[in-house]
Amino acid sequence: MDLRLLAVAVGVLTVCGAEAQGEEVGVARYGHEYVAVRAAIDSANTAWCEAYEAHDVAGVMAIWAANPVALSGEGQVAAGREPLEASATAIMRYNPVRATVGTQQVWLVDGGTAYEYGSYTITFVPEVMDTVVFTERYVAEWKRQRSGEWRTRLKMGLPSP
Repeated sequence: MDLRLLAVAVGVLTVCGAEAQGEEVGVARYGHEYVAVRAAIDSANTAWCEAYEAHDVAGVMAIWAANPVALSGEGQVAAGREPLEASATAIMRYNPVRATVGTQQVWLVDGGTAYEYGSYTITFVPEVMDTVVFTERYVAEWKRQRSGEWRTRLKMGLPSP
């Protein structure tokens, strides 16, 4: 088994519920590099939420690496930028759109790979129906790019309990 997958599997089973506790464990385990990686992930997630709310498809796509893969908790697969962009565009047809991300834990596997566990919520209001609230728990694989930025290469939605 790939050690990174094992790290995710073990990590998902031992997730700390409190964000502050997760950071304390991260710093103890990985040192100050963890703080920089966590800040980069938090910043990217904030920019992603702001882009959704501003109906900025390019901003939403900025979080993703060159060849992203998104797996939904319901078993759908979106491989590549085109299907992810189409999904974001479809959601942005509605106004208003609100997005939030709650990171619960980050694991730094090496200097170029990190895994994040958390949940996100997208809320939008279609014209012909009540407000729609979509929430999904996920594990994301982040990769450090040559530029030094961190981008999501894989987002795996977890099935609802």
